[in-house]
Amino acid sequence: MLERQVNTKMTDILAESVFATSLVLLIFYIFHVGRAKALNKRPGWTWVLAGLCVLSFTSTMHFWRHLDGAAPEGDPDGAWAYQIGQYVVGFLGGMVLLTVGLLRVVADSRRNEQMLTATVEGISEGLIYFDANDRLVLVNGKIAEMYPLARDVFVSGVSYETCLRTGVETGQWGPEDGDDVETWIRRRLDHHFNPNGAVEFNMPDGRIIRVEERKTRDGGIVGVRADITDLRQARREIEAQRDELEKLNAQKDRFFAIIAHDLKSPFSGLLQFSKMLATRSSSMSPKEISEYGKMLHRASEQAYKLLEDLLDWSRLQLDRMEFEPAAMDAKQAIETSLNRLGPLASAKQITLRNDADLKRRVHADAHMVDTILRNLIDNAIKFTPDRGMITVTSGEVGDFGFIEISDTGVGMDPGKLEKLFRLDQKLSSKGTKGETGTGFGLLLCKELVEKQGGQILVQSTEGRGSAVRFTLPLHPN
Repeated sequence: MLERQVNTKMTDILAESVFATSLVLLIFYIFHVGRAKALNKRPGWTWVLAGLCVLSFTSTMHFWRHLDGAAPEGDPDGAWAYQIGQYVVGFLGGMVLLTVGLLRVVADSRRNEQMLTATVEGISEGLIYFDANDRLVLVNGKIAEMYPLARDVFVSGVSYETCLRTGVETGQWGPEDGDDVETWIRRRLDHHFNPNGAVEFNMPDGRIIRVEERKTRDGGIVGVRADITDLRQARREIEAQRDELEKLNAQKDRFFAIIAHDLKSPFSGLLQFSKMLATRSSSMSPKEISEYGKMLHRASEQAYKLLEDLLDWSRLQLDRMEFEPAAMDAKQAIETSLNRLGPLASAKQITLRNDADLKRRVHADAHMVDTILRNLIDNAIKFTPDRGMITVTSGEVGDFGFIEISDTGVGMDPGKLEKLFRLDQKLSSKGTKGETGTGFGLLLCKELVEKQGGQILVQSTEGRGSAVRFTLPLHPN
């Protein structure tokens, strides 16, 4: 009897302890549920914990109170049935909580998986993951879009080497820089297993793919693929714009240099000769006055031509120069220019020959053609020594007519010839009689020719002379 009472007392103490523990766990559960809801989480494991607590409490109470499996002594049969009912209700309640918890854990897991899938698929770059055994685990749809010819190889469990070889077989990618297939695959595998920053690959279809891979803590490899073709194109365009801006800046510097230096020279002559005539004309002979008058006229003419070229060039740059192409007789334009520049050639006893034989008319702007001929023939006279010869020829090449001015002058070396049409290079040089020149006229001629759809070409041999040919479209009628 005494032993029975002791056992009952110990059972009561144990039951009270289990009850207190369960109560603490229940309070924790309620607090955890509240926080989880505030954080918009799914506390599935809390439901599992609560179910286990109820099952543990019910089972313990039943085990310790009824170790012999019989009804307590002195208890009526109705009390025993009532206690059994309590146990069944507690057990079923615990199982419900446990089942609900497990269902919520499964639902949360699926929801998290869906969120992860949506996140991975929403990435604009291709994402691929290989585990520590180099088996494909995860790949998003962007990879299939980037590699359409090899899309079928990206299945779970395939190795990276298999992906490489399949891509080569389908023509999706392949060796670069003359490598054979095996060498190329070894290099790609080495970069895959020992990633060290991003690498760019040129695809056979012209695209550029940037590959960046990193190792994970568990030994796997996660890789990101990005199509940077448009980015590279944009960079090339930016670089081209930068180069163009640098070129324009050099042209601006050269333009101001011409204005500051080369335009100063003819005006210095004007001031000097006009001052001589103003202060000493009374003591000069008529012959001296005539000579100074001629020098004054040449200086004025030189300044006027340079100003005219500068204005034409500036109008071209601002797209404000009038351009009115029409049918014109190139042979007549050549004759007019030769007659206008005849006195300059005669002063150096230079023979001007007009061998132009272009029978069809050209489609060009008469003012621009006149400016081109004036500059090219004047240049030829300037750099041809006394008793030399300048010949103008013309003809047809396909749908274009050409005019060529050749001379027996001093010519140019290859270095100077290469810089001939560059405004950022200073090419001022003196003629055979000390005539000043800026090289600006040739640049203007090039732009005027190209404005009309033609091309200009210069051939020169130092000590033997030069030949400048430019083309103009033939008039259709």
